Amino acid sequence: MNILIVDDEQRAVNKLVRVISNNRPENNLFAYTSPLEALEFAKENEIDMAFLDMEMGQMHGIDLGKKLKELYPKLHLVYVTAYDQYAISAIKIRVGGYLLKPAREEDILAELDFAYENMAFLGKKNIRIQCFGGFEVFDKNGERIVFHRAKSKELLAYLVDKHGVSASTAEIAGVLCEDRPFDSTTQSMIRKYVSEMMQTLKAAGADNIISRSKNAISVNKENFECDYYNYLLGDVHAMNAYKGDYMIDYSWAEFTNGSLF
Repeated sequence: MNILIVDDEQRAVNKLVRVISNNRPENNLFAYTSPLEALEFAKENEIDMAFLDMEMGQMHGIDLGKKLKELYPKLHLVYVTAYDQYAISAIKIRVGGYLLKPAREEDILAELDFAYENMAFLGKKNIRIQCFGGFEVFDKNGERIVFHRAKSKELLAYLVDKHGVSASTAEIAGVLCEDRPFDSTTQSMIRKYVSEMMQTLKAAGADNIISRSKNAISVNKENFECDYYNYLLGDVHAMNAYKGDYMIDYSWAEFTNGSLF
């Protein structure tokens, strides 16, 4: 990992460098006592993890953390500070950890272990789903996945909107075929939509984002990246991306869109 260390006290920087270098020498460390210089470095060089102080003369740690998160939304951010009153502010920008000085070696290493696990988990997500600016699905190469039936794509959109809650066949029919009676013909149509959706996702190596039972279907929200879900978690990048345009192609999404303002 590329790890950024920022603290205006050289002794604090030296401790973090020493602990990480001695125990996890495979990491690349970039240490700064100037938050402004650290930010300039981050603009030109990708970072995976950052240890930041809070009270720094040139820029507050919370402000620096926000800017780093805008650059790298998946950044694992850890604050190492003598002050505990900033914990709530730190949580709002999705920090990975919050350590009080003097940080113990075992706590520093625990944060590293957690970052490794988190990055390994994110690496398993081969699919990115976009809900803002129109609903789209992208594979691991960033290519848009094409659904041959518009209703199959809309079905996936509806399941994403439900945020992991299961939908029954009758419920799906009410959304996708709202003007039709729930008869055998309609049920057959829904089965076709489900089948085509699954075939398309399987061809993209992404059928693991769907969970099915006899009478219900849902998304496995842990198996894909989604701007809407990141927005709900307070991700700065996702929040900046939202322009009041959540799933604008679907009328049933208006309720969720209104709740996001």
